[in-house]
Amino acid sequence: MKPFYFLLLSFFTTFNLNAQITSLESAMPSVNNPKAVVKHKSYILEYSERDEQAWWVVYRLCPIELNKGFKRADNFRPDSLVLSGSANNKDYIHSGYDRGHLKPANDSKTSAIDMSESFYYSNMSPQNPSFNRGIWKSLEEQVQEFAEKNKELWVVTGPVLRVGLKQIGENQVSVPEYYYKILLDNTPPEIKAIAFVLPNKDSQAPLESFVCSVDAVENLTNIDFFPKLDDKTEIAIEATTNISKWFGNAPTSASNLTFIGNTNSLVFHKATCKNANCKNCTIRFKTARGAIKAGYHACSQCNP
Repeated sequence: MKPFYFLLLSFFTTFNLNAQITSLESAMPSVNNPKAVVKHKSYILEYSERDEQAWWVVYRLCPIELNKGFKRADNFRPDSLVLSGSANNKDYIHSGYDRGHLKPANDSKTSAIDMSESFYYSNMSPQNPSFNRGIWKSLEEQVQEFAEKNKELWVVTGPVLRVGLKQIGENQVSVPEYYYKILLDNTPPEIKAIAFVLPNKDSQAPLESFVCSVDAVENLTNIDFFPKLDDKTEIAIEATTNISKWFGNAPTSASNLTFIGNTNSLVFHKATCKNANCKNCTIRFKTARGAIKAGYHACSQCNP
């Protein structure tokens, strides 16, 4: 699989119809192995035994759930519902990686059970500390802000898994290079969705600077997201982009980002450069320094 550097993927559409997402089961992505699907009270996951973590986790997030008073539990433990056995504490101890939540503890405040279940190792993935405590945390907080503004969100999140990743622990837990998070606002009349893919490392770039289509997310993960949506809606939201419907006109919005990166060549250009109009020129940066830090190098023609 070809590496992707610093991607944020976003897709949006508006329809006057009621798509068929009404439960956790209906919000599930495509399934590789039905026997590896684990259902907890507030989230569902599909476990990858090869990688000792979930392919994906899906859950529902509503504003009222963010205001519950249940405190963080911190009772990390194996998940007995994983038939093949899940990762455990020995896999992570002294590894140098954080036990990164896929469904955040702060999104699990509906009850003491929900909070406790968020600490199963099936909901963990090895994350660089600077990533877990930095941009990933920022994304989790941003998702909560989105939830406050919408009636409900359906969230699918997980690592980008492939053969050949670095492994840690006696159970050989894979260390992902990238993570994704996809949100669906399924409340008519404005049905919209947005997705993010971020590398497992520190970043100072604004979240809304990494924009492209949901097709790229599915190509990257080989997962079909929200397959229960009617075909017309699914095709439309995968083909369109409008991050302003989520982020509005904040100072860090894409309209203020003046450098554009080519995700294929890893070259970044001035927005006015003639080479910035290619189909792979989908990543936006506020500063040249941010582009360089993300692994891109400057165009030799426009010298950004």
